Amino acid sequence: MTGPVVPRPAPREAPTALPSANATVPLASPAPWASGRVTDVDSFGSAREAARQAGDQTHLVEVTLPGASWAELTDANPVYRQSDQSTARVVYDVPLTVGGATVADIAAGEHDAAWSAFGRELAESRRTNVIRLRTPAVDSELSTNPTAAAFRRAAQMVRAHNELIRIEWVAPIGTSPRQGGTGWPGAEAVDFIGLDIPASGNWTRLLTQEGGVLDWADWAATSGKKVALRWQIGPDTDAAWVRNMNALIQVLVAQRRMGYESMVQIGTPDRAALAAYRALW
Repeated sequence: MTGPVVPRPAPREAPTALPSANATVPLASPAPWASGRVTDVDSFGSAREAARQAGDQTHLVEVTLPGASWAELTDANPVYRQSDQSTARVVYDVPLTVGGATVADIAAGEHDAAWSAFGRELAESRRTNVIRLRTPAVDSELSTNPTAAAFRRAAQMVRAHNELIRIEWVAPIGTSPRQGGTGWPGAEAVDFIGLDIPASGNWTRLLTQEGGVLDWADWAATSGKKVALRWQIGPDTDAAWVRNMNALIQVLVAQRRMGYESMVQIGTPDRAALAAYRALW
């Protein structure tokens, strides 16, 4: 499970964006967009307590469901009862192939009951939460795409019992959105297009290459979707990378292309990078 967060004001340019996530300490100059810093916690209770100490309540918590068994998606999982006691909105990070199920079986409807149960369970919170459905690698050599069909089927079953839920599909950065083999399930099955940003690398290439961040953001806009950025600060992250992230986010917000963003701290981050983050956020 991840969290806690100190909320940022919802972006004035994008009033429909999801409120966000973060930080364990109050920041002097909160970012004017849906922003969040994600940190590991043991429970919703510790997330709320850390946020209370920071002077505010938790607005968004991320929960990773490993997907080892279908029981994780039912009321047998205590995480749902904990979330019902919180005021936070939740992003549930879930593998599409729960319990080792094949995408062919999911697409054929063999696990409809389990996805429906998941939707009913999340409906109890009466909040607009997000399910980030992570898909396995797509075999571009196949003439048909069972991964996309499986995603659509799971999303349909969840939504049938929860009209407030939002579905996030994670795009494969580095692959052009205009070519086959991405596993794109179609606009009707997706609310947010997720982009996982690494902690370091070639910034210009990350943004401007075919299949880069800007390419996917442009393509998402043509589909009427906003992007959700999940980015990292780690030992190899420098202050320039953080400043570049801030500038990128401001552009996406101004263009009304961003749903929300969250920063994940990994390892022992570079001090200058963390200082840049605190100054800009």
